[in-house]
Amino acid sequence: MDNTTFGSFKSAQILATELKNQPKLANKIGNFLQDYTEGLSKIKSISNKKYQRRIAFLWRKDFLGHVKFHLSVDTYVKNIIVAYYRKFLENGEKYEKNCC
Repeated sequence: MDNTTFGSFKSAQILATELKNQPKLANKIGNFLQDYTEGLSKIKSISNKKYQRRIAFLWRKDFLGHVKFHLSVDTYVKNIIVAYYRKFLENGEKYEKNCC
């Protein structure tokens, strides 16, 4: 596992080093984040931008609620989820500012 396993974000690099000796946990988190990013890519195909942003916000909120892997890594996983969400929004603004 190298430092770009979970992405190029700082939290992802720290997470990769934390999980170097825990392959089962690394695999579990990797699958979790893969499901999250695959969902975001499917949400991206929604043509109505307001609806798309709302669904992405709820997707992020749901995944943040399911982060319960290990105390030492949960914060990093949450930071990665938020970073991917911001990247999804393209301009980095929070959803709440652009809501309906």
